[in-house]
Amino acid sequence: MQRFQVDRYEVRTELRRVNTSAGIETYAARTLVVFSTPEPSGGLTQALLYFSTLFDPWYNRAIVGQLETDNHFCTRVSVWLPISEFEPYYEILLNERPLFFYYQTGVAFDTRAYLEQVALTSCDVYEGSLLTVGPA
Repeated sequence: MQRFQVDRYEVRTELRRVNTSAGIETYAARTLVVFSTPEPSGGLTQALLYFSTLFDPWYNRAIVGQLETDNHFCTRVSVWLPISEFEPYYEILLNERPLFFYYQTGVAFDTRAYLEQVALTSCDVYEGSLLTVGPA
């Protein structure tokens, strides 16, 4: 698993209304942008945690996001989560220090890779998931 130490973050809230053939649809979103401590070379890693009603329901999704490495100065981790998950992540950002963001990639395509797992934690050593997959 790859990781970075959280240096700072930004928070956003958005509302979008779209006129469709079925009528007006409303989508709510919250975004947490988490930045790493800058590296001596000037590069950094940015995790964009996007919480939206578009991702409800979120179970049975094969991936949780993607990793983009095409910019040599900024690695971007994009994570897609249901809006109901915003509060726990935001509470951790507000109340815990130091913080670490972990991510594990799966299938890779050139400068992009899909994410299979992410974690925001105050532990500087992360042993893996508390979630198990498959029969116990």
